Amino acid sequence: MTKYSLTSSDLCLAPKSNLCKFKKPAVWVILISCVLGSLLLYLSQVNNLASKGFALRDLEKQIQKLQLENEKLGVQVVELKSMNDLNVRVADLKMVPINQVAYMNNADQVVARR
Repeated sequence: MTKYSLTSSDLCLAPKSNLCKFKKPAVWVILISCVLGSLLLYLSQVNNLASKGFALRDLEKQIQKLQLENEKLGVQVVELKSMNDLNVRVADLKMVPINQVAYMNNADQVVARR
């Protein structure tokens, strides 16, 4: 070897070298398991977010559908409350207009006594 090159055993013997720490298999196993665990967590979160997005889109479509139906029902209510429709329905039920109204006063009579 040349004067300035170091072998791997020389690196482990160097007092400030951090390369010896990563030569143990347990460190690599822990590091790989942390990376795989992080990857699985990321994939599960992305999947959860995507499924909630689809559910949200379905609910927005349902809201639009119900709002349209509500507008149609509002128009139908206005049509049924109109005077022309009421006059037609009164004629269909064979009702007659009232000419005189007689009110009854029951202030003198008692419904129940003890």
